[in-house]
Amino acid sequence: MEPQKFEEIVESRFNKNSMYNSFWAWKLSIEANTHTHILDSKHLNDTCNCLLNILPKWQTYRGVKCDYKNVLPVSLKNIVKAYDEIRHYNLLEFDKIPQEPLQLIWHELGRVKEVGGKTRTNSDYYIIAVCKPLMFLWGQTPAFDSVNLEKMRIPSLCPLPNIPNNTRWKFSDWYNALLELQSRLINDNKIVTYCDNKSLKVFKSIHVVPYGRYLDIYYYKDTELITNKSPRKKEKGAEGKMKIKKAPKSAWLPITKALNFANANGLSLQATLIESFRTSNNKMGINAIYWRDILRALYMFSFIKNGIWNNFEKAHFPANKYQAEAHAKACMKYVHIASDIFQTNLGLANRL
Repeated sequence: MEPQKFEEIVESRFNKNSMYNSFWAWKLSIEANTHTHILDSKHLNDTCNCLLNILPKWQTYRGVKCDYKNVLPVSLKNIVKAYDEIRHYNLLEFDKIPQEPLQLIWHELGRVKEVGGKTRTNSDYYIIAVCKPLMFLWGQTPAFDSVNLEKMRIPSLCPLPNIPNNTRWKFSDWYNALLELQSRLINDNKIVTYCDNKSLKVFKSIHVVPYGRYLDIYYYKDTELITNKSPRKKEKGAEGKMKIKKAPKSAWLPITKALNFANANGLSLQATLIESFRTSNNKMGINAIYWRDILRALYMFSFIKNGIWNNFEKAHFPANKYQAEAHAKACMKYVHIASDIFQTNLGLANRL
């Protein structure tokens, strides 16, 4: 891999507000204390809920009728000790990791995408069933999805030898692929330095550098940057970006008035938001789903800021603080003049 090309590709695709980066920052905040981690008894449920929200958006379980909502929580619980063992290693140290915890993780995450959640005696699982959740949890493996695999065969991107041509891999296939990636990173200090510096800049930490995620971005390179083909039409992709049509500035007036009224009269933010939704949706004809996302984002941010987390309506909102904050950020990123609303009405500019 050429360091300059590697850096150019990662910079061109890097989205600091992605679901992955939000999750990784949360993970680092927990694991900065070496005695806690995201699968310990205190954080396991939150981590599970986050992954159950994110992984389907990353198309991890598509194409198969599997019961991932029930199997994934069990599998995560089964790999707690194995995860706690491997999380202290990064990709540069991959050959030093005992294979036993890796194999346990391979089977437990792999079976989530199997009918009935059954393990396979020959250990061939859908590679993304293992690597997409593990890229979030551990950060040292690419996703190895179909786009990755296509790019990993392109000569100009320093292709990986002997990678399988199908979507099911054996444990040895994955293990050997990571050994090859480890070797390439070790032999190119400039790429390692770039990844370290990028992590320090984005996450304010190099406690754990997600080398696998940077490789995933590198091997997710757009076709038009590799060949002379016409650019592909951009679609809702693995980053889980939300395509929300911008609202006219006038559409914000009911919210602005409602929040100002609430602040002036000490009224419930929840009540004013609901009233704003009802009034604006009926009188202005704004799409109900659009307004739901706007109000949900504002509502969740207000609870996060004020530390009032147990009083929200669980039937209508995500089940944990991280998931709600990530959803709120995703909503607000695509909403017109959101920063103005935050600054003038909620004082949340520091959360953008």
